[in-house]
Amino acid sequence: NIDIITYCNSNILDSSISGVIGCRTDALIKLVENNLVEAYQQEHSAYNQLLEVFSVREDNTNWLIPLVVKLSNDMRFLAEMADDRIGGDYKNLRECLNSLTRGFTIVAKDRTPITQEHSKKHALFAVSNVLFKVYFKLNTLQLCGKLINVVEGPGGIMDNIKLFPVSDVVMYKYYIGRLKMFEDKYEEARECLRFAYKYTPKNCIQNRRKILASLAPIEMCLGVIPNKEISDVYGLHEMYVLGQAIKYGDIKSFEQIISTNQRTFIKLGVYLVLEQAKSIAYRSLYKRICLIIGNT
Repeated sequence: NIDIITYCNSNILDSSISGVIGCRTDALIKLVENNLVEAYQQEHSAYNQLLEVFSVREDNTNWLIPLVVKLSNDMRFLAEMADDRIGGDYKNLRECLNSLTRGFTIVAKDRTPITQEHSKKHALFAVSNVLFKVYFKLNTLQLCGKLINVVEGPGGIMDNIKLFPVSDVVMYKYYIGRLKMFEDKYEEARECLRFAYKYTPKNCIQNRRKILASLAPIEMCLGVIPNKEISDVYGLHEMYVLGQAIKYGDIKSFEQIISTNQRTFIKLGVYLVLEQAKSIAYRSLYKRICLIIGNT
């Protein structure tokens, strides 16, 4: 393992790392003072200075990867907080996006093979996930395509997926699943969301609940009805009762549940998906009618 103190004392990194630490400290001070705009600005400066250090190194950068990921997430979070404070059109978050895109490019274009310890590409899923969060917040999902092409294109990333932190891969699969859902590609969406659910620890109830909130509607569209666990364990009672309405062809209950929970379903981004599940409810109703007619 590299001696971090020796590394930081080198002529190349001394002033740059000092600048990062200084801006980061100022950002924390401004945050404590509840000056969110200046806190974001200082964090943004710290991130850009860190990228300068990160980009010029061809080796021994693996210890910097957690810092890049941490500052990426914190900068995005502070940008959102600052924008909420001042209102408007997400000025800070859009500025933040430009820097995050630069960070992603540095990571993606690293020539060091992913199989080597010092490859910057070990941060690829983590920085991709931060970008996904921004794209979803700004409703610029059309930008996701280029990012996905880089991650899943030639380069061996998906072939070496076990080299990445499971949590990063799970979050990536979650966002891909959501995108496929919006594109009405339900089979692909289900595959990604099932992966995310499977590899999320059982004690992470909130994360599993978030995944199920998208997975359950897709499953219902494909004819798979959620069991009672989704209500008892994860608190998604409306999904369970909706599934029961679909199962028994109870159109009246289905429409009532959709109407009562419309705002919730819209907020979750699954309203249109659940509307399509209505056809499954009708199919169940027709089956019941056929059984009744057949028995008379």
